[in-house]
Amino acid sequence: MSERSADVDRFWLDTMEDTISIVRAVFADHALFLLLCGAVFALQQDMLKAHGIDVRKVRTSREQARSTLNKLYDIDDVNLDLLQEPVQIRQTYRAHSISARMRSIAARIWLLTNYASVAESFGTKPSSATILNLGVGNLWMMLGTVGADELRENANFFTGTYFSGVRSKSMHLKHWPHRPEVAV
Repeated sequence: MSERSADVDRFWLDTMEDTISIVRAVFADHALFLLLCGAVFALQQDMLKAHGIDVRKVRTSREQARSTLNKLYDIDDVNLDLLQEPVQIRQTYRAHSISARMRSIAARIWLLTNYASVAESFGTKPSSATILNLGVGNLWMMLGTVGADELRENANFFTGTYFSGVRSKSMHLKHWPHRPEVAV
C-alpha cells in the first residue's frame, strides 16, 4: 500500500472516529440529538430536491460518488467556516453555532455513509472499508432511535438551510431511518 493510500485511510478513519464521538456526545442530550436527526434528514431531502441526488442510495460509479462526496464536503466546509465568523450577540451566536454545527455533522454523516459504500473503489484497504461500514452502522443505529413525529418537527427547522432557494416542504418519512439502497 502506498503512503498516500495510508494517509487517505487514516483521514477517513479519523473522520469516522471524530464523528462518532460527536454523535455520542450529542446523543446524551435528547433535544440536541433531535436537532441533529432533523439536520441529517433535511439534508437528504434538500439534496434530493436541489440536485436530484438521493444520498441514501449507494453510488455505483466513482463519478457519481465523487460528485456526491464533493457536494457534501462543501456543506461541511461552509458550516465549519460559519463557526469561525464573529457574531455580536451571545444568544444569536449560540443559535447560529448550534445550527451550523448540526449541519456540519449531518454532512459528515452522509459523507461517511456514502464513502464507506464505495471506499474500496477509491483505494481504501478492505480492512479500513470494513471499519468505516461498521462505524456508519453505529451512527445509523443511534439516528434510527428517533421517531417520525419528532423527526418531522426538527427537520423543518433545517430544510432550506443547505442550498440557496431550496426548501423541501413535505418530508418523506418513509426515508427514515437510512437503509442503504443501490442506485440504478
